[in-house]
Amino acid sequence: MSRVTRRIQRKGLYPVSTHLAAVVLLVIIFVTAGTVMLVGLPGIGDERQGLLTELATNRAAWTAKRPAAFRYVVQRSCRCPPEDTARFIVTERPGSRSAEFPVPVESAGGEFLASPPRPLWLGELFPLIEEAARGDKQIAVEYDAAWGYPRLVRIDGGDSDAPGGKAALTVTIRDFEILRDP
Repeated sequence: MSRVTRRIQRKGLYPVSTHLAAVVLLVIIFVTAGTVMLVGLPGIGDERQGLLTELATNRAAWTAKRPAAFRYVVQRSCRCPPEDTARFIVTERPGSRSAEFPVPVESAGGEFLASPPRPLWLGELFPLIEEAARGDKQIAVEYDAAWGYPRLVRIDGGDSDAPGGKAALTVTIRDFEILRDP
């Protein structure tokens, strides 16, 4: 017959393994806290860096593939004068570019305009996106898969005039076509 003996511990004393486990747990907690303080939390800033990387990739694609002559339609949505929110057509050719309204637009001053006083060119969207991505504004961008230009840019926040939940600026580029000169 075998006899099982059990060791009875004295009150207030713990085995060495319990103390070792507590020390290891504290080391893990302090190392994790130190890493977070020095490196920062993962995910914070990653989204902004992703936007900038995507911007650089698409900007390079647009620069490499950009046709010599092309036309597109710009539609802006913002809290700005009517002449800035009206749809206009842009034509870009080597050495020249023009913008015109399909139908004359009445300005805030009451005069009719054939072309926008402050047109937004396709090439100006890249720096606009970069500035918003580096700032504190929320931004969403859709790029054209074939050409790399921004098809839709939505910038929220950072604007005291923007009502809550609405975009401070939305720019849509559509009806992109390559022009062939005779």
